[in-house]
Amino acid sequence: MQAPGSATVINQANAALIDAFALHLATRAAHTRVAYLRDAAKLCGLCGEKSIKTLARAELARFLATLHGGGLSGRSLARMLSAWRAFFRFLIECDPTLREDPTGGLKAPKSPSVCRRR
Repeated sequence: MQAPGSATVINQANAALIDAFALHLATRAAHTRVAYLRDAAKLCGLCGEKSIKTLARAELARFLATLHGGGLSGRSLARMLSAWRAFFRFLIECDPTLREDPTGGLKAPKSPSVCRRR
């Protein structure tokens, strides 16, 4: 499977998890579904051949830093992290062997504040 909007290839096991996540999101608003699935696919693309279920918090922090270094804003990263959290909550709910959410305690980098002049 290829991540939406990119040339990143996702391994079959992770692609199957994204498909199941898509079914789980069926009742969400269309824009939310599209954004969450795009961000979950981006995460799976970043982990390469590694199973998404085996990622550790340090790896997710490194992925966020890589994306930030690539120019994504703090707001975009916060939205992406929200999708990743939803994805991991879904995975933990579906697989009782997963005990810990690796997104716990992660924070997106802050965006510079914009001062408005009157």
